[in-house]
Amino acid sequence: MEGKGIRSGIRWMPLMLTLVGIGQAAAEPLQEGNVLISTENSIYEYTREGTWVRTLPVPHPTGTRPTTEYVRDLVVDGNGNLQVYNGTFDPYLSRYDVAVGGWDHSTYAGWSTVSNVSYGGIARHGDSIFVTDMTTYGTGDTPKGLVRFDLLTGAAQRFADTLDFIDVTVGLDGLVYGLAHDEYHIYVYDPVTLAQVRTISLPFNQGIRGIAVSKTGEIYGASWNDSIYWFSSTGGTPLGIVSSGVSDLTDIDLSEDGTLVVGSRFGTVILTDLSLSGMRSFNVGNSGAFVTFVPPTGPSLGTDSLLVSSGNSLTEYTLAGSPVRSVPISSNDRARDLIVSSRNRVEIYNGTFDPYLSRYDVASEGWAHWTYAGWSTANNVSYGGIASYRDSVFVTDMTTYGTGDTPKGLVRFDLLTGAAQRFADTLDFIDVTQGLDGLLYGLAYDEYRIYVYDPVTLAQVRTVSLPFNLGIRGIAVSKTGEIYGASWNGPIYRFSSTGAQLGSVPSGVGSLVDIDISPSSTQVAVGSWSGKVVLTDLTLGNLRSFPAGSSEAFVSFTVPVFPSH
Repeated sequence: MEGKGIRSGIRWMPLMLTLVGIGQAAAEPLQEGNVLISTENSIYEYTREGTWVRTLPVPHPTGTRPTTEYVRDLVVDGNGNLQVYNGTFDPYLSRYDVAVGGWDHSTYAGWSTVSNVSYGGIARHGDSIFVTDMTTYGTGDTPKGLVRFDLLTGAAQRFADTLDFIDVTVGLDGLVYGLAHDEYHIYVYDPVTLAQVRTISLPFNQGIRGIAVSKTGEIYGASWNDSIYWFSSTGGTPLGIVSSGVSDLTDIDLSEDGTLVVGSRFGTVILTDLSLSGMRSFNVGNSGAFVTFVPPTGPSLGTDSLLVSSGNSLTEYTLAGSPVRSVPISSNDRARDLIVSSRNRVEIYNGTFDPYLSRYDVASEGWAHWTYAGWSTANNVSYGGIASYRDSVFVTDMTTYGTGDTPKGLVRFDLLTGAAQRFADTLDFIDVTQGLDGLLYGLAYDEYRIYVYDPVTLAQVRTVSLPFNLGIRGIAVSKTGEIYGASWNGPIYRFSSTGAQLGSVPSGVGSLVDIDISPSSTQVAVGSWSGKVVLTDLTLGNLRSFPAGSSEAFVSFTVPVFPSH
């Protein structure tokens, strides 16, 4: 092990080095199902048949790569970009942004790995990247364990810090698996809480250098003794073992369709299946190879289309009113307002007296749910508002006099930690919106007073009074601070930033419940009690409508107001 200099803590370095590869144009998306290989300080993309697609040299952030700082393992993140373990004693997490064809880099104090050609693992779960850490005895480099980088905030956190790890993977079962330096103990963690779930012992002295885990928790190991192993979820005696015919295996990865890819010390890449049969290989050079697959991208929301929550169904429509897709919303009550937070995620106010914040991940087609003590809303078809600002979701709260349901105000959910916080707790709110001007607007129960807050500090900025007795049930705010109101009486209203009425137009559908403004155009969408959706613009001209159900319709455009960092 070699000494090394002192490093600072987390740092983001906006180094955008455009590298047009020698294959296809570097800014083209990575192709789903292809194999990515890290070797000789470059990333190579190959088809599974062994056809070369492109080469991406990996820069060192300092400009000149030290002789010890090799490029190691790699993974593709949820945005289709590359994340690379770039270095040894002074590594960086290096991200290749496919869209712009450039790199940026971050690091973390004390992070390092022993200089072995097979060490230095990386894995991804959601918006988190996990990397292995080892004690290397350079100045400041005694820490060890696993490090989690949060891609949304840039923060990093070390855990499991009593162990040296040589590889890490996120299994297809959703858990984090760290392979210890002894090459046979595997420690399993919850990717969100980081709590240890269990420990698995493989047979001793098999030289396992890389691991991959199936949906059922079965473990596959790449061994320095040239073999590929297959273990049960509890380890122990192998379920299968096959000689690769290649010297010194270094890394292994598993695709969602059940294909295994294995890298080796001298550049040979092997593909096989979960039964370790049908082995084939190709060569990418003469140096150590780390490997991964380009994952499937999954479905995604359309660009500035419209989402409607109605009758406990979530439906995407084009702006012409044509349905794109629909999924049921699991609810024992009434699914209410909705908002797109970021990264193909839809957040839904799901319920009345005991609501949940229900998240639908469009790409994975999966659901997650949170709640908060005392959170509730009055049982009115137009109540229950939701808004999003970066990594926070805001919901309205009302006193409903059920057991424990006297609190009121606004509740902020932190999407990174799952924590929640109530504020403005002297008021009942029926709607909340994130203005395109960057401020948070809460519509009070009296239907005409609006309280304005800073979405970060939660400090109140001002109060706006609309004309009394217009029956405003939903609000949206433009980039200039103008306020748009959906009225239970039928009209759509436009107000100045101080509340003066600038205009109104009959909606033609009656009993309006919700309103939203597109962040990327001048479009305004309004939902009604009857399930009809009205589309107009910021001048309240060119009204058109389409049916989106037979019960109250809450609306949201698919472009987040302020996406996560």
